[in-house]
Amino acid sequence: MKMRWKAWHKFNVSLCSVLCSSSVGSALPRRRCCAYVTIGMICIFIGVGLTVGTQDFSRRFHATYVSWAIAYLIGLICLIRACYWGAIRVSYPEHSFA
Repeated sequence: MKMRWKAWHKFNVSLCSVLCSSSVGSALPRRRCCAYVTIGMICIFIGVGLTVGTQDFSRRFHATYVSWAIAYLIGLICLIRACYWGAIRVSYPEHSFA
């Protein structure tokens, strides 16, 4: 039982360190969030354009569905990363040693 607790605690600590990480200063998270939102929205719009533009073509050649899925998947991943960078905790140093 003791080994299970140690393994669970180690997993829980590593999961918390990934999900609850922080950044010093707000400039980096804000820039990354905006960049990921922009790239994600561009990929979503490309996916919509591909879907509308190749609708008739895809009825004959089913491989075009892969291009749709890739565009939507990349867009979704970028938007998830934007949520991560938008929700990251920001900390500021108490003293400046400069």
